[in-house]
Amino acid sequence: MTPLEQVDHRIRVLAARIHAPEELLPGYRHVDSGRALIEHDGHFHYMFVERGERYDMRTTDDLDELMYWTFETITSAMAGTYELMHRNSNAGDIRRLRFAHQLALLGRLDPAWADRCRAGLDDILSRHPYVDGR
Repeated sequence: MTPLEQVDHRIRVLAARIHAPEELLPGYRHVDSGRALIEHDGHFHYMFVERGERYDMRTTDDLDELMYWTFETITSAMAGTYELMHRNSNAGDIRRLRFAHQLALLGRLDPAWADRCRAGLDDILSRHPYVDGR
C-alpha cells in the first residue's frame, strides 16, 4: 500500500465514525475545487487549491498531525451545516452551537484533537468574544 493509500484508508475509517460526507474528504490528485488536497513526496502536504492557486499549504511527516488537519477541516464544515440546520434565533451567538458540535465530533475521533481545537477556538474567542452576552 502506498502512503497515500494508507492515509485514504485511515481517513475513511475515521470519517465513517462521524458520518462525514464523501464530498468533505480530501482528494489526492490536483483538483481545482477548493477541496482539501493531500500529496506525498516523502512528506505529506495538506493544502487547498482554488482557481489554480495553492493556499494554506502545510507539510508534515507526522500522520497524526495530518489527520488532525484533515478532521479539523471536515468537522468545521460539518458543524457549520449542523448549526445552519438547527439554528434558533433565540439561542444567541451561532458560534456556540457550531463550536460545540465541532468539538463533540472531534472528541469522538480523538479527545486530544478536541482539546487542541478547543485551544484554538478559545484563542479566537479571546479576540472575538461571543456577542450574546452569555
